[in-house]
Amino acid sequence: MLPTISQIVGAILNIILDPIFIFGWFGIPRLGVTGAAIATVIGQIVSFLILLIFFIRNDSVLKIDLKLFKFDWNIIKQIYAVGIPSALMISIYSILT
Repeated sequence: MLPTISQIVGAILNIILDPIFIFGWFGIPRLGVTGAAIATVIGQIVSFLILLIFFIRNDSVLKIDLKLFKFDWNIIKQIYAVGIPSALMISIYSILT
């Protein structure tokens, strides 16, 4: 239920912020499509933060302990080894079409 609520909060925030950033209301400069993108990013970040705070503060099936968080550079290298060529292929295809 919480994921649904966090997504609804983010969507409502996006709906509120879209016209503000697109049309430049309340003293904010008119940003057009860039404003829509900024509003969407803000809504998604708020949704993420709601869930992150819940999982850090409450007992749940998924427990996030930031003290145990560390980067495993070998895993990161493996992810990049697969991700970068894939992203390049998709980008090249998008450029060519």
